[in-house]
Amino acid sequence: MASPKENPNGTEPTLISVNPQERLRERSTIVRAEQIDLAADQPNQYLRLLRDPVNSVHFNPVPRDVGELIRELKAGGLHGVVGKNLLEESVGYCKLRDPQSGRNDTWVEGLVIENDLQNKGRESELHAGSQFLEEIIKYAFSTPTHDGRVRPKINAAVIKDIPNWERACGVFERSGFRNLGTFEEQVEVMGEMKDVEVFELKRSAWEESRSMLNREGK
Repeated sequence: MASPKENPNGTEPTLISVNPQERLRERSTIVRAEQIDLAADQPNQYLRLLRDPVNSVHFNPVPRDVGELIRELKAGGLHGVVGKNLLEESVGYCKLRDPQSGRNDTWVEGLVIENDLQNKGRESELHAGSQFLEEIIKYAFSTPTHDGRVRPKINAAVIKDIPNWERACGVFERSGFRNLGTFEEQVEVMGEMKDVEVFELKRSAWEESRSMLNREGK
């Protein structure tokens, strides 16, 4: 693959060879998570991924339009999160739903990345989806809830017996989430009630894991 390079003298642009593998590495390397910019195009791109047939079966319900998604993301206690790669592209999205007063369970919901990056990454490294989840965890544990509380844990749920549900479970397990078990008939998918697998990651376990990795120099 080649891309044009501007010539300051106004002559014809020269072509620079771009290694497809290097391009993929840059696109699939997630470097941070940050709050979604509702004034930019990010809500439209998030909705596009949620509605894609490859992904939509994992999310119930999917917003009807971008206006509904933006209203949801503006609701108190809900944080839209976007994942950025080495090229500063927005390639992943999710929601963090904070607990009500008297509870301490923040939920990761609607986690999705660009289809061409799903299950992509070097064999020796985490795939893009796992990298994004790692950045979501850092974001969740380094920022307060909507009412200023520290998040003591993060929860997530995966709908069972739909395409790639086991792979989705593996993403959470690789990031240190503990499987709390199966909750039966929790979600309706295409007219059929489905079970969900529920996961939990406590801040204390995450901090201990990070401390261990730091001692090992990783």
